[in-house]
Amino acid sequence: MFPDNGKSKKNTTTVGSDEDKVSDQAPDVQDMGTSIDITTNLKTTPPASDGANKDLLEIKKKALHQLSDSVDILEQPPEQMFRTVMLIIQETDNSSMLNKAYSIASQIEDRKSRAEALLTVVNEINYFTSK
Repeated sequence: MFPDNGKSKKNTTTVGSDEDKVSDQAPDVQDMGTSIDITTNLKTTPPASDGANKDLLEIKKKALHQLSDSVDILEQPPEQMFRTVMLIIQETDNSSMLNKAYSIASQIEDRKSRAEALLTVVNEINYFTSK
């Protein structure tokens, strides 16, 4: 049996009358000759404090700024480079890299992937022009 360290909880739901009880609790498999108790692990960790979140967001902002300045030196295939550039555009809400995204999307060899990337560029331009 797995040790219960207080961090896991059983998730049980009953439906219907007492006669028709249905449970989504995992069955105890002792009948099968084992003694494993299957439970659903639920996170019980409290959310990070506002101060910690603020610090993380500041690190993210700095990392995105540094990444946007050095994205050209990454050795990535066009599909991955496109996703990286779009991440920067969307996370910084800055349209200045859309020309780069378009250029990279145009280099994607697979027609379907290229079309999806170009559609993403169009949608992003629509977002910025409708603000």
